[in-house]
Amino acid sequence: MPRLIARSPEFTGQEFDLTAPLISIGRVEGNDIVLTHPSVSSKHAELRLEGGDYRLVDHNSTNGTKVNDERISEVMLRNQDLVSVGNIVLAYVSSNALAAAPLPEASGRVEIGGSNRGRPATFTNLAPFAKPKPKSGAVPVLIWVAAFVALAGLGFLGYKLFLG
Repeated sequence: MPRLIARSPEFTGQEFDLTAPLISIGRVEGNDIVLTHPSVSSKHAELRLEGGDYRLVDHNSTNGTKVNDERISEVMLRNQDLVSVGNIVLAYVSSNALAAAPLPEASGRVEIGGSNRGRPATFTNLAPFAKPKPKSGAVPVLIWVAAFVALAGLGFLGYKLFLG
């Protein structure tokens, strides 16, 4: 059974079982839930039973009605919502769970803005480190090794021809 549990110090420990299809909330006698507090209007709001849970409707109250800190004129309550009637805070507790809203249909293709690939034209590298220079490849090293071997071979050949 849904109920409202007082969270404000002025009404600590008070619980209001919600059993009727229409429940009035206000400051004066004659309301189903009477909250004698100056911030509560005489006929502040009402709860309307819809499918096992209640819709909260504000009656143009002076200090307003809020649900989870958002001012409302009308809203369907969900389990654990915090309802503020004027300055009085009440927790809405219900074992009924509202069905989640259905997810939108998925489309086969997702568009992500822009067709530019790679870096944007206005990209600026702000890194404090300089971009490393590319290292020399294997070809220049092989050329130096081949030149060294060729000179060594010519030197050995010259040694054998002239001195040997």
